[in-house]
Amino acid sequence: MKRIIYTIASILLVCPVMAQNFEAELAQIHHRDQNVRFKVAKFHQEGQIDSLMYYAEQMVKIDAENQQYVADMIRNYGIPDNLSDKAYSAIFLVVDHADLAFQKRYFKPLKQAAKQGKIKASEINTLYDRILMHRNRRQLFGTQTVSKSTIIEGEAAPQLINYVWPVKRTKTLDARRENAGMGTMRQQAEAHEKYGGYKMIWDKSLSVKKLKAIMEHK
Repeated sequence: MKRIIYTIASILLVCPVMAQNFEAELAQIHHRDQNVRFKVAKFHQEGQIDSLMYYAEQMVKIDAENQQYVADMIRNYGIPDNLSDKAYSAIFLVVDHADLAFQKRYFKPLKQAAKQGKIKASEINTLYDRILMHRNRRQLFGTQTVSKSTIIEGEAAPQLINYVWPVKRTKTLDARRENAGMGTMRQQAEAHEKYGGYKMIWDKSLSVKKLKAIMEHK
């Protein structure tokens, strides 16, 4: 009996320490993930190719390290309880920025975490859309776009345009987004232009095949 009590007490003492360790590591992961992507976007917009290539290589390295940490954590401990929103967001970002195989492997644990209120509905919906896009299927929540530099009439230099990846059931899209705590597609387009500096085009008539043809056209 004493041994059982000692074991339970040990677990209760260790769990808060583990949570603190996860919290600290995931905070760093969140920072590295976002910081390197900010630099890639910055140097892409400025046309600084050397810096862009350097940080693109760094992003691949950082993503691999982050994925290894999150994979080990989920495999050994699941998705921990009592973490901050930022820590849970870090877990989502790592999976969202991985390849399709990694995304599919960890979608179910993240979906379960979303049901428990750990992962935001908007985040799990974004991951679901990304998986659909990577499988060349229509997305459900309109979160995914693809970029192309395009000559716009009246502009001297090519402009970066974001095309919304084709969406299923477009008539009820904004309702689905509202239920998930997401803004309307119009609000998303405004955010793209305000914070990203590029226009977003949502052509409801585009099929996956037609959009891929646009992206491949020189």
